[in-house]
Amino acid sequence: MNSNLFYDHDVAVRYIAERTEYPAEMVEKILIARDDFMYGMGIISPQDEEDWKRVRAARAIAPSLFPSEAIKRRCSSFDGEAEFIVRATGVRARDVVAIIAEDTAYQAACGIVDQSMVDGYRSWSSKWVSGHAALNVDIENQA
Repeated sequence: MNSNLFYDHDVAVRYIAERTEYPAEMVEKILIARDDFMYGMGIISPQDEEDWKRVRAARAIAPSLFPSEAIKRRCSSFDGEAEFIVRATGVRARDVVAIIAEDTAYQAACGIVDQSMVDGYRSWSSKWVSGHAALNVDIENQA
């Protein structure tokens, strides 16, 4: 990963919306939820009170997805990230992983991550979606 490169949120939204045909509003909603998960895990460091509100709000949505040991290590898994995004947005699991997969491809196109990250995410995502079909039913029943 090249930490000198800049991730442009607006460009990412357009890139993903054009390549997936998902509405830009849905793409943005998912990317914001992904960032909220990163705040909750401590991967994105809070800079001000607004950021700390995001940390607290993310952890309140699904406390079990934020184990203290993982937060201390500032590490996450695709599983936790995807489940959080589904719970936070109510968007179907298959749509969440399709958008995050395309975001990973955007990051690779920018040189932020390498192609192996894209390939790994795509391989993992198809298995995860089939194993988590009930997650969307649980969310719909809670509404």
